[in-house]
Amino acid sequence: MSVSEDPKSVIIESGKRLSASSLWSLQRRFFDVVGVSAWQDEVVPSFVTSNAAIAQVYAEIIFRFLLDVGRPIRIVELGAGSGQFGFHCLRALEVLREKWPGESPSATWIMTDFTEQNLQYWREHAALRPLMAAGVLDVARFDAESDTEMRLQIADVQWADAEGPVVVIANYVFDGLIQDVFRIQEGRLEEGRPVLLTDAVDLSDPELISHITVQYQYGPPPEPPYADPLRCQILADYQSKLGDAAFGIPIGALDALDSLSALSDGPLLLLAADKGYSHAHQLLDEGGLEPASHGSVSFMVNFDAVGRYIRERGGFSWHTSARAGSLEFMMGMLSGTPQSIPRTVLEFDRSLERFSPIDFCELKQAIEDAEQPSLSACLALLRLSCWDPETFYGLHEALISAADAADEAELGFLRRALTCVWDNFYTLRQDQDIAFAIARVRYQIDDHQQALDLYRASLQLHGDDVATHHNIGLCLYHLGSLEAALECFSHALVLDPDYARSQDWHRQVSAALDGTEQDPGRDCERVPAGGVR
Repeated sequence: MSVSEDPKSVIIESGKRLSASSLWSLQRRFFDVVGVSAWQDEVVPSFVTSNAAIAQVYAEIIFRFLLDVGRPIRIVELGAGSGQFGFHCLRALEVLREKWPGESPSATWIMTDFTEQNLQYWREHAALRPLMAAGVLDVARFDAESDTEMRLQIADVQWADAEGPVVVIANYVFDGLIQDVFRIQEGRLEEGRPVLLTDAVDLSDPELISHITVQYQYGPPPEPPYADPLRCQILADYQSKLGDAAFGIPIGALDALDSLSALSDGPLLLLAADKGYSHAHQLLDEGGLEPASHGSVSFMVNFDAVGRYIRERGGFSWHTSARAGSLEFMMGMLSGTPQSIPRTVLEFDRSLERFSPIDFCELKQAIEDAEQPSLSACLALLRLSCWDPETFYGLHEALISAADAADEAELGFLRRALTCVWDNFYTLRQDQDIAFAIARVRYQIDDHQQALDLYRASLQLHGDDVATHHNIGLCLYHLGSLEAALECFSHALVLDPDYARSQDWHRQVSAALDGTEQDPGRDCERVPAGGVR
């Protein structure tokens, strides 16, 4: 069926280059409207590039770069989104620098995004404010595709010609920046012009982009395809060497590199992760050219083209081996050789090639899907995750089940793990009450005071909840505060008069206070929380 034959779709645009399409303005409008809620509500998936484990990997690479260059650096995180990755990575980097004081120069992290909504969220976030106050974190509004300078909002200074090396981090950023699409057929280079179709009724809906499908009509590209000879050279190389193939040219990523090069008077190191292709042999068919829709849209990233562009500019690039496009990593430096930053290159190869963050995610999923993973397996995964709260959340039911059979050594390690997980907590997702989940595990191992503190934190973060008030009552009871416990069970029954657990405990504690009924003792203390979180 041709694009005009579908009675359910309306053509809203055709004939333009993909990089000139209104698709990108719709993309920007979506993020401008929804802001951080795109990640809070999991509209845009982000775990794979925002957890504590991948942040530790990046921190190790950046620390080696600090040692290699021997100068203070600035770290620019493009499209920082929720701010969660920056929080984890900066914390990990500060720990590394504390372990080797005097060994590495200072580093300033700068979270950037094009929409002011996200910057306001970062400035007000309780986990980020101490880092800003310490001078190691700043924020800036920066459009990666067009801006060549930025103003640091916390320091209140303009940064146009910064001194020293810059590290640029682009995780799940390039897939949402402008691209063009080409294919090679029988030696001919053809450009794909997108046809945008939608079945939406309201074309002014800010979420219109999630109702758009893209098809391509191919024809000869302009001559020359671009004003930039380096981009033309990449196309010519593909045409002469690839055979039949289809691929994107990541215009936005290349523009970002051009813009960012003006911000550094020393080495500029790029660390990027995205779904895409790292090697030319992966560019073989047209199956990866249609965008994925997840509130916004995203395209597979041609990291091979990014690497070629960097090398043509006199730098070098380093890529992980092909991993079927699920999550590819690349490192590039706009000038210099691998020998100029040997520690950095070795750490990139060690930490991302042997056991990459996508390998971690697959192992995590396998353990979570096990019918009853052992306590030792859960604790090992938590350690491997660098005490990631979301990883813990997926394991907390298994930890509760396994805790009864734990010996003292295992319980000691579990307690330390719970402390580390809470220290790593970053308020974001509304569907995961991390404080409540840690409290449940603490209660199960008789840490009633710690559980009480965490249940109270849950109330502050997520509001009134019948199960939380009930569980606070249980903690207070076991801490000997029967009157306060009774008040909590009463409050739970105000929220839900039919909540059977609070009815039972209210009756038993009332009787215990009156001396008319035997103390309920420890028989009920293992009752799990009744909440749905």
